[in-house]
Amino acid sequence: MLGLLLYTYLAIGCGVLLPSLELGKSPSLGAAILSGYALTFFLLFLLHAIMRLPLTATVYSILIIAGIGWFRAYSWLFNHRNLGGPAGVFPVMAIVAVVINGGINYLPYTVDEFTNWIGVSREIYLHGSYEAIRETVHLPGYLPGWRLLLLLPWVVVGHIDMGLSTMAPLVLHIGLATLIFEIFRFEGERHAGPSQRNAIIWAWTLTLLYLAAEGTGKLWAFNLLIEQPQIYVLTAVFIYLFLLDDTEIQNARLSLHAGVAIAAGYMIKASALTVLPGLLLVLLVVFFRETSEDQARWVSATIRNGISLLLPTVAVVLLWKGIVPEMEGHCLSNPLATMTPEVISNIPKLDWQ
Repeated sequence: MLGLLLYTYLAIGCGVLLPSLELGKSPSLGAAILSGYALTFFLLFLLHAIMRLPLTATVYSILIIAGIGWFRAYSWLFNHRNLGGPAGVFPVMAIVAVVINGGINYLPYTVDEFTNWIGVSREIYLHGSYEAIRETVHLPGYLPGWRLLLLLPWVVVGHIDMGLSTMAPLVLHIGLATLIFEIFRFEGERHAGPSQRNAIIWAWTLTLLYLAAEGTGKLWAFNLLIEQPQIYVLTAVFIYLFLLDDTEIQNARLSLHAGVAIAAGYMIKASALTVLPGLLLVLLVVFFRETSEDQARWVSATIRNGISLLLPTVAVVLLWKGIVPEMEGHCLSNPLATMTPEVISNIPKLDWQ
């Protein structure tokens, strides 16, 4: 239960410190949770991996920062619109499930978990820092974001408890489900007229259908690999980009939250960098598709949105390259190796059958 409370506290507390994404009557709590995860990743990465602050000092510094967010947004967080959505309902269901089962234990059962993820988290915790094991880590081009996030509750309780870490993907998925619910509710309220209750019913119906179909996998992932979390953040990015067509939502905020989500995906696994060319294509499509009488403002807004979309990831890439030696050309250690002129020119020669 502590893991659920801790990850929820950090995601929401850090998320509300960023500019909110407005969906109709209120800010999006789902977007705040997703961006709060990204900010938590970044703070762990910056304070511990880059600045080499001790693990304990890093974790408690982030807890204090999240506390500031809770203090600022306390009254809004506990209003009926948030408590009646997935962010209010699903954590309660998870707590009930944990209590009924008398706690939660986890035994890693895949080789990849031992070699790359929870096994590395254990090594970081036992050696006291990421720096102490950095040169021995398998695939050192991967950022330690997910590895550091999994061990975060261990620092608080003072011992390794993998059951606490299982809440990390759950809270992230709840954030995505909340964003989807809020978008459905937003659309329903725009078309339901005076009957707002119908909008909420339809939002819950569609959200539950989406989760039942396991559109992004099971609500509570069965393992601590990075595939599911990466799916969550990339799904959020595509949702944000889809919403760029909605004139009632600020494109600047959508670009910011999409950019933060991409950075989170990169800090989960470096292969998220391969999405960047697609994002640039989206920016070009939006730029050439829209028209405006004020050409200067149009160009300026497009540039600002492009910066918001790309800057978070570029900043993390530059910080990471500053402490990690040049990687070999293999794409698993260095995804940017897939974007060199030599590799791109060789694409037509590949066997696509």
